[in-house]
Amino acid sequence: MLRRQGNDRLLTMSDDATARHVLVVDDDLDSAEMLTEALAALGYEASYELSGAGALESVARQRTDVVVLDIGLPGMDGFQVIQRLRALPNGRALRIVVLSGFDRPPQGAETATADFDEYLVKPVAIEQLTRLF
Repeated sequence: MLRRQGNDRLLTMSDDATARHVLVVDDDLDSAEMLTEALAALGYEASYELSGAGALESVARQRTDVVVLDIGLPGMDGFQVIQRLRALPNGRALRIVVLSGFDRPPQGAETATADFDEYLVKPVAIEQLTRLF
């Protein structure tokens, strides 16, 4: 059974303290909730944020192992989020998986210097995503 813990956005299926924490960042609430619930059902500790600023606050506040990031966020876009995540004290250890509606990363200097680990095109199968963790 899925349990909400404190924060409405944190779901877990496991009492295992070593479960990997995955943060989903997507400005579409339905997408964020659906992916978070699917990850929690597979045993991951999973939470979501709807903005880049929220993602930065979340990673600074709690242990995070993987960030699944929609690159097309309003305001602070995904590339800016990546840059700021990597600058955090634990930022180099994060695994960052970019999700995008574009079939390949956009061209340009911003993309060339983006420090993400994987790039996947939406919609993505949950098995394809979790193989990257």
